[in-house]
Amino acid sequence: MVCSNLPWVFSKKLYVDPSTFHSELEKCYQSIATNKNLSLTNDQAIINYPEIIVQYQAWITTLDDLLACEDLLDGEDITEEDPDDENGCYLVEIQATLTAANLQYFTIGELLFKIHNLLSNKNLNEVNTFDSISLGEVDEIPIYYLNCK
Repeated sequence: MVCSNLPWVFSKKLYVDPSTFHSELEKCYQSIATNKNLSLTNDQAIINYPEIIVQYQAWITTLDDLLACEDLLDGEDITEEDPDDENGCYLVEIQATLTAANLQYFTIGELLFKIHNLLSNKNLNEVNTFDSISLGEVDEIPIYYLNCK
């Protein structure tokens, strides 16, 4: 497990400025976290790769909901299927390729900032609270799994 037990709820808010996101993350963390020994503002590496793939589930209405760095996992096809819910949404598995800002490693703040912004235009229903990020596979580009609860 790379990271767990951070009390962050993903929302529709898109953060343009990483420092604004980090400030809100730190406030949330200090108010309700049980493990206050983890610093969210330092430059400590939590993932020592310059590029990673993050996989997660989300509800989308069209392929246009995917950002440039996102793709549906192999086998996912929403163009030939009926929607999974009455709102016209499809529950899909997505993979996103992320690159560290310093081209060396990811800090927890940077990683959550990027993941939050990926999810800001997706529907997560009630499964919108960060649970953990875990290493899945190490290949040419390592794959991490985002788990929400």
